[in-house]
Amino acid sequence: MRQSDAGTPADFRGGVEDPRRSNGTGHVRREMLTISLLITIGGGEGCSDMALFGCLKEPFQRQLLALEHGIPSHDSFSDLFDVN
Repeated sequence: MRQSDAGTPADFRGGVEDPRRSNGTGHVRREMLTISLLITIGGGEGCSDMALFGCLKEPFQRQLLALEHGIPSHDSFSDLFDVN
């Protein structure tokens, strides 16, 4: 596969169902996945670490993300990954 044929990360999420319930869909899924990726690269584990990282590094993340509804809670991350 040539590099130009690889597409973008957004191309690979097509058809992936969003597991969140209707009352937990305020946060943009792409932003939540970005936060999740950053914390995973940084050695974090689990939804609580994702929410904590979001709060501690909020100014940095606002340079990258709109975060219109603020930093997602650990419950929001749990709903996204359906790990209840």
